[in-house]
Amino acid sequence: MDLKFDEMCVNTNLAKEYVEKEKEFSRLYTDYEELTSYVFDGTFQRKPKVQLNNKNVDQRAALTGKLQDLALTIGLSEKLISELEYMFRKIPIEDTKAQVNLISKHLMAYNPILESQEIINSHEVNIHILPEDPLLIFGNIKRIVFSKYITFIATKATAYMAYYFAKLSQDCGIDVRLQFTNDEKLPLRTNKGWDSGTVAVVSEDADIDSAVDKLLASSKLAPWRLKRILVQENVYQQFKDALTWKCNLKEKKDETIVSNILCSGSVSYDRRTFIIDPVELLNDKQAVVPVEAFRTRKEMLLMVQKSETHYLSLWSNGIAGINEASYKSGSPVVWVNNLAEFRGPPQMLNAIYTDMFDELKIKKSVSIGALVIASKEWRQMGFEKRERSLHRLIEKIDVREVANNISEALVDCNMKSFVDEGDDYVCVGKSSPVGIILVPGDKIFTPKTFKSLLYGNVILALTENLKIRELFQSVGVPLEITKQVDPAVGDDNGTSVHVVLDSSFKAIWTNSGTIFAN
Repeated sequence: MDLKFDEMCVNTNLAKEYVEKEKEFSRLYTDYEELTSYVFDGTFQRKPKVQLNNKNVDQRAALTGKLQDLALTIGLSEKLISELEYMFRKIPIEDTKAQVNLISKHLMAYNPILESQEIINSHEVNIHILPEDPLLIFGNIKRIVFSKYITFIATKATAYMAYYFAKLSQDCGIDVRLQFTNDEKLPLRTNKGWDSGTVAVVSEDADIDSAVDKLLASSKLAPWRLKRILVQENVYQQFKDALTWKCNLKEKKDETIVSNILCSGSVSYDRRTFIIDPVELLNDKQAVVPVEAFRTRKEMLLMVQKSETHYLSLWSNGIAGINEASYKSGSPVVWVNNLAEFRGPPQMLNAIYTDMFDELKIKKSVSIGALVIASKEWRQMGFEKRERSLHRLIEKIDVREVANNISEALVDCNMKSFVDEGDDYVCVGKSSPVGIILVPGDKIFTPKTFKSLLYGNVILALTENLKIRELFQSVGVPLEITKQVDPAVGDDNGTSVHVVLDSSFKAIWTNSGTIFAN
């Protein structure tokens, strides 16, 4: 597909001044090959860099203030960051501003793990910045709470922004380092996470005109860009008519689109093409949006789940349908009768930053398969039944001090949730268990592990102690043991386990009425 559009004129004077003034910055392009053997830690120097000691509790507590300082600094740098993104990657200014706002909110939000005595701080955190990664990835600076320091590993295409965020972090006292590599050395991003794009679902009781207007106005390059539109069969023709009519209203300025995709039709609007009823499966292309029909709610949910989208824009006015689609879709971010709505408390960012870096794919086995089945049963058991099983387990712990500490930790223990109400929206946030938690053998009998079990997770313990498995299974608490975990390879999709986080977060924004009604 060949797309030809007019060039947009964007003022990038501030970015040009910054590039000319920052001599170290210019080295990213004049001496890049040489810099692949360097590390940037305020200045460029040869690897390896001297390691810092682990953070103590006081240092971790100080991180809250430093992260908040960084959040404010990033917010004040919005104009420069937006111009740099446009100058180097042609990302629209408004898309970058939205992501800067979300990064700032995420870093500003209170982080309860900073108070945890069980924080993991003995390993390195390396975050690869791939050429196609959105600006949102820099919100992962917050992962400094899990490590001695963070290292961004950038390519030539992303070196400029990785440099800028590393420098801002260092100026705020946060140990973020930077290394450079060639594109072919970077791992493939198999989990798109928050850069997956949005699947829009238009149900039979939706306001069709409102849905079409909002979808046409949505971003084409942001992480929540429109990726796919699913429309219920009995309003499909009405939706196609409205889409075609509104696309034809916009004046085409030398916008020529040549398509060799087999479909029943296509329309274009503002540098984007909507492919009606594509016969072939389309890859994720930022300027191409397939439009397809579905018959039943069950069929729609299967299509959404299969797409593994991080964002769902649901257009419906039926309460039962909204609830089922919102909670069963698997998408951490759900908008009802809206798209790209981010108003609400900072905790909502936990849904966007559901940590895709924490997931580990391990090789399947008979015992792991049994744990997956047990995980579903344990989660469906209900909170009160899980709590009773865990208290029976606590009674069998020989060391009473350990048993008492665990028992006290389970008092008033529940999953985090919130409700935020504005003039024209309601935002609901809800935590859910992640599934299988990988726990070291010496961390099994801790309050954190038992809380994870109470939330609905199950444990894969790194130990060879058969008595531990027998103890847990004697009271119906799922736990499997293993000497080591082998990563999934080849065609084996593996089984997902989590190392640090024991809960995922879902945020649902509901718009009051329709766009036209408001």
